[in-house]
Amino acid sequence: MDGFGVSPLGEPWRSQHLVGGAAIHGSWSVPATPVSHGCARLFIEAMDWVWATNQMPLVRLVLVY
Repeated sequence: MDGFGVSPLGEPWRSQHLVGGAAIHGSWSVPATPVSHGCARLFIEAMDWVWATNQMPLVRLVLVY
């Protein structure tokens, strides 16, 4: 999604969804401690870079541990 999304947990910025419902998305807040509900948060500027440089094309394999 290009822009802010709508979620019960907030407004993810330019989210790229993974299989299973989790996503990698931008956020104004990226705490240094684990507080995720399954998503990976990047700063807004970092997520803009991911999109601008096509770092996560649809064919990219993403391993989540």
